Formats: sequence, structure tokens, C-alpha cells
Amino acid sequence: MGAEPELIQLYDLSFSGCISCFSCKRISRKKDGVCAVQDDLTSVLDRVKNTDAMIIGTPVYYGAESASTRALLERLCFPYNKYAKDMRTPFPKRNF
Repeated sequence: MGAEPELIQLYDLSFSGCISCFSCKRISRKKDGVCAVQDDLTSVLDRVKNTDAMIIGTPVYYGAESASTRALLERLCFPYNKYAKDMRTPFPKRNF
């Protein structure tokens, strides 16, 4: 079908979860959905923005995802959370 899969091993990267700096929420920011933390996850997050699909696989420890997967999800999702009444999605609908 023309898919170009890419495997990313989180344990090969040096990164943290969201540090609650709220830079992604500032009114003066240039782009929505951009995390201010610059580390090995930055390029991964940039690539994710341009994907059509993503599959996340993780071991389950004590009934939850691994710490690395949780850190990825925090950094991936939190910048897109909107706190305004006119909460419009930053993800436009795509027709395939």
C-alpha cells in the first residue's frame, strides 16, 4: 500500500516527559503543538506530525505502560491540549 514504516526504540534516546513549563500554551508561541524541551525526542515529535498513522508498542509493568512510553505520550499529547472555549483541533481532517 506504499507505507514506509519506521521503528523507533525509545530506550536508545535520551529524553524526559513533560516538565510542565507551559511554553506550548503561551499566547506568544509561534506554532501550536511544539514542545519547548529540546532533546532526542524532538526529532521524533517532528516526524510524528507528518505521519498518517502511528503504532505504539510497550511492555506492561504493574498494569501500566513503561516509563519511556508514558514520557513519549506526555510530550506528544500535552502541547495539543487546548484550554480555550473555542477549542478547535489542530489536526485538520484528511481524506485518503
